[in-house]
Amino acid sequence: MEFREFEEMLWSLMAAENTVRNHAEMVFDNMKADSDRTLLSLLHVIRSTLSDDVRSLAAVLLRRVLIRDEVSLWTNAAASTQHSVKNDLLHVLTYETNRSIRRKLCDTVGELASSILEEGEWDELLPCMFQWITSTNVSHRESALRVFEMISLYMATCMTAYFDTTIQQLFQTSLRDGEGHVALHALRAFGMLLLSLDELDERDRFQPLLPSILHALHSMHVDGNEEDLVEAMEVLIELLEPHASFFKPILKELVPLMVVLVSTGASDGSFGRRQLAMEVLVSIAENAASACRRFPQNGFVEQVFPLTFHLMLDVNEDTTGDEMDDAEDDISNVDVGAEALQRMAQAIGFKKALPVSFGLVSQYASHPDWKYQYAALMALTQIVEIVPSGQLHAVVKHVFAHVHPDGHHPKVVSVAIDALGQLATDQGPLFQEQYHEQTISVLLEYMQVTDRPNVPPKWTWHFQTHALTALRQFIDTCHPDMVEPYLESLLGSLFALLNLGHASAEARSVQEYAVSALSSIAGCCGESFGRFFSMVFPPLKQLLYTSLQELQQDTGVSTMLCGITLECISLVGLAVGPAVFGADATEILDVMTQMQHSAQYANDEILRSYLLQAWARWCKTLTHHFARYLPVVMPSLLDAAMQQAEFEMEDQDDMEDQDDDDDDVQIAHINDKCVSIRTSILEEKATACQMLSSMVADLKESFFPYVEQVTQVLTPLMTDSVHTEIRAASISAMPWLVLSVSKHLLQHGPAPMDSLSPVVQMLEFTLGRLLNALSTEPELDLQMTIMQSIKMCISHAVNPEHDGDATVAAKQPPKPSKVELLNHAQLSQLVEGLLIVLAESFQRRAVRRARKAIEEFDDEENEAELDNDATEAQLQFILADCLGNLAETHPSRFFPVFQETLLDKVLEMVQPHCLPEDRKLAVYLVDDVLEHCEPAREQLATFVPLLLNCVASDYPPLRQAASYGLSLAARLGGGAFAPYVNSTVELLWTLVHGADAWEPFMLNATDNAVSALGSILLHFDSLPSTLFPQWLALLPLRGDVEESAALVQRLCAAVHASHRVLSDYPSNVPSVLSLLAEILSLQLFESDQPVFQDMQSALHKLRTMVPDHVMKSVWQSMSSAQQAALHALFA
Repeated sequence: MEFREFEEMLWSLMAAENTVRNHAEMVFDNMKADSDRTLLSLLHVIRSTLSDDVRSLAAVLLRRVLIRDEVSLWTNAAASTQHSVKNDLLHVLTYETNRSIRRKLCDTVGELASSILEEGEWDELLPCMFQWITSTNVSHRESALRVFEMISLYMATCMTAYFDTTIQQLFQTSLRDGEGHVALHALRAFGMLLLSLDELDERDRFQPLLPSILHALHSMHVDGNEEDLVEAMEVLIELLEPHASFFKPILKELVPLMVVLVSTGASDGSFGRRQLAMEVLVSIAENAASACRRFPQNGFVEQVFPLTFHLMLDVNEDTTGDEMDDAEDDISNVDVGAEALQRMAQAIGFKKALPVSFGLVSQYASHPDWKYQYAALMALTQIVEIVPSGQLHAVVKHVFAHVHPDGHHPKVVSVAIDALGQLATDQGPLFQEQYHEQTISVLLEYMQVTDRPNVPPKWTWHFQTHALTALRQFIDTCHPDMVEPYLESLLGSLFALLNLGHASAEARSVQEYAVSALSSIAGCCGESFGRFFSMVFPPLKQLLYTSLQELQQDTGVSTMLCGITLECISLVGLAVGPAVFGADATEILDVMTQMQHSAQYANDEILRSYLLQAWARWCKTLTHHFARYLPVVMPSLLDAAMQQAEFEMEDQDDMEDQDDDDDDVQIAHINDKCVSIRTSILEEKATACQMLSSMVADLKESFFPYVEQVTQVLTPLMTDSVHTEIRAASISAMPWLVLSVSKHLLQHGPAPMDSLSPVVQMLEFTLGRLLNALSTEPELDLQMTIMQSIKMCISHAVNPEHDGDATVAAKQPPKPSKVELLNHAQLSQLVEGLLIVLAESFQRRAVRRARKAIEEFDDEENEAELDNDATEAQLQFILADCLGNLAETHPSRFFPVFQETLLDKVLEMVQPHCLPEDRKLAVYLVDDVLEHCEPAREQLATFVPLLLNCVASDYPPLRQAASYGLSLAARLGGGAFAPYVNSTVELLWTLVHGADAWEPFMLNATDNAVSALGSILLHFDSLPSTLFPQWLALLPLRGDVEESAALVQRLCAAVHASHRVLSDYPSNVPSVLSLLAEILSLQLFESDQPVFQDMQSALHKLRTMVPDHVMKSVWQSMSSAQQAALHALFA
């Protein structure tokens, strides 16, 4: 291809006509088969004097074919071509004057260098860049810094020896360079280097640069260089989250500078700069909260918090908030100030934040200017979440003082109404309990249909919508009993609003809010709402039909009212249940089926979302009866779940252009990739995934026809989605998909559980994907969800009859597994994956403790550490529970895996020098293998000394776990436990009679020690007979209810077996009878629990064992409550 033809092809690639552009793309793709020719042709264009548009495109294409394409042309190019590329790129950069092209070429040089520098394939680059950094040509200095920004990872790993000399001097000089954009490029390059460093020690070697960074920011401000200043603050924000501690030495200078940037420039077009400066301050507060709390005289809060109040004064006088939302695309200063106050108050804590905030609120609330009152109430809505309950009245007092329209601007009244809703959300249910009467009265007043004197109609509508929103917030965190006295008044007002008609947009909006409030009331009241069903359903149905008619007539109205009405009807159905809804459900579902196939559904995101969620609620309401609607719902639900919402961006400029042009697009950096995210699609996808997870859980075996397809859709999303809720829904669905297969096969009779069984195949597939997700998931909450799902998948495959119903589980524990579905290799893989999670948890804890050892923590930081420790403890408990489930479901196959992969770790963690929390975790694992794995009971020589060592601990949970383990060893270990009987009894007897044994904090541990003593006494005859009555005197157990029930059942079993402690020693029989009578009188157990039935049977047995005269004596010695309990039993 001649040069002229190549130029024409480039022009065609920029053509508006698709056919021309597509043909050019095909020609270029074919040309790439010749790497050398393609690279040299692109370089020729870049070096030429052609149009900047063509040269710019050539620069983009060169970067793409060198680095970005799946098959890089660089690796296929001849050595001479590679040499030409490197030389020509530097040559062109030396003389290029077009800033955009120069930037693209710098990026190409930087990306190419990142891939070949470490192999020593571009020795000329760094000397050239260091020469340019001292050049008198400002473009050279900027270009060099942009290249350094691109090769920051190489610098972080291969140039550490030069950090204190060459590299630091480079940045010192460049950050203080006032010409062009050098200082900004220096800050960007340094920021990328900082983000590329793994070790804090390496990072802190650059702290001498901090004064220069401050100088650069100050110079940009003084020189009026707004664009550079804004971009520099964006860099700071990105650095503060991971590296706030790096900036601590200059915070006392950086904060006042940002305060100045927020405070000045209100009328000089610096809107974005003020907001970014506030975001820097917020980032400092969130990521260096302790440093902010340590400012002298609470200086950070005193300087910064007034700025947020001042920003909230920038409120428009003539419009309602609703009109403002419609009119403005940019975030307002009111929003910036409010959000900043909320985030900083939460980060810094109420002790430092509230006194200043309350002082400002009082000052602003008493100001005659309504804007100040508005700012005061707006501030209250942001900080109410951290207000201690003891100071709640002070907040409520301010709100009620401004909630009536007399003498107050409508906007002040509006935000006061909003504050009532926020109080209900953040301080509920305490706020509802103390102020329900006043709040409901105010909200009912503003929900009235009649116009208010001296209030423009637009504000009447506005007050109604805000009152309805506040009502919904009030109801959502309210106890049904508290709503009950107001139900008729509330429903009357809501029906009046529903009957307004919706000729105007305002009336339609009020109806939408009224229907939403009705949904909340139904959800709050639950089944008791059934008595209002006949009053509520007809107007809702009429509203739905009216809305549908409008849609069919294509009147151009929003589908929101139709969607909200669908939501309300489905929530009412969920609340009252199918018994009340009856035949009406079929009518609504038929209407939804028609909507599902309508053109409006296909083209309207709002309607699709509401309809999908309504289907899911009907599924939960009707359970298996809903299955016949699955063919209607599933195609669109699967389509929504399979939508692509995340796209990798190839070019920075393309990314910026798309971001600017489309508000629905967000840009995220994920795993070193730039990703464009369509937020509306992502939200719809998340809703669909949640619906799929919910439906399979509700329908179980009825969902079986869709299991394979849904599994294929959801399993990749456990790892590939950036959306937390999508990952969570996909993870949570896995156990229910396994259960659906298990229960479906169970319906067709027992199936052989070999490697080809569908259940085994499904289990292997889901566990593999879950384990992979566990290895990549960054969020601890989702790590816990994954481990719970792993446990549930196995349980559902092994025991499909026990399908997770907690009520049934309490009454009918799952039967032991007869079939072990996982082999040795699979169990080992699971255990190894869980051990990695445990090691990471220990590492995080070690890092926190090391930090705490060298830093002085304040109260808020100590509270945060307690929260972190609690989260890690919960994660470790779930991990141990998951391992215990493996022992329970694989009693013979798991113990060899335990010996190979876990035993050494357990023996290491249980040592006396280890943390008591770690020792407890190790004992949990020992308890599980002793309880479920018979081969483990042959290893009591390993486990019992370990348990005896731990049971003497002063840490109650460890003593409790070790006592439980000793009880297991005594009951299940047989003769192997005999050598340890005397020493164990002696130690446990000492513990249960210790000074603190029956203190509340030690009660559960003592209960388990008492239970262990009982296990030994009932299984070994060598102990003195006098111990049994002394042991009975320690009963009943009052702390650990679960262990108490198990112990009573063992005692009842001894009664039925005529155990020697009763048959050989009849004097013990009355004591046991009295004990059981005492337990009955205390009502420790429900009558439908198995333990209650065991006691009933044992008491009948004891009655036959006790002579009448003895029985009479025992009866007389009992309390009236015990006598009443026995009388009721034997009546």
